[in-house]
Amino acid sequence: MLNEDKKYAQVRWSVLDIMEDYDVTEEEAEEFLINNQRYLQDAMVEAGWRVIEDSAEQDGLKRIQK
Repeated sequence: MLNEDKKYAQVRWSVLDIMEDYDVTEEEAEEFLINNQRYLQDAMVEAGWRVIEDSAEQDGLKRIQK
């Protein structure tokens, strides 16, 4: 039976990630992440699919013809 609940390679960002590299308050960092979370999600998904495609090709996985 297929277990769709298992997830792999999760990424999460925190306020500290922003504060380590930018001169912002905790509130500003949180607001930044809230305002940009959709862009972060889209970019991470796009990068993930590139890695999956490249790795699948390197591993010789056969692509399903649609």
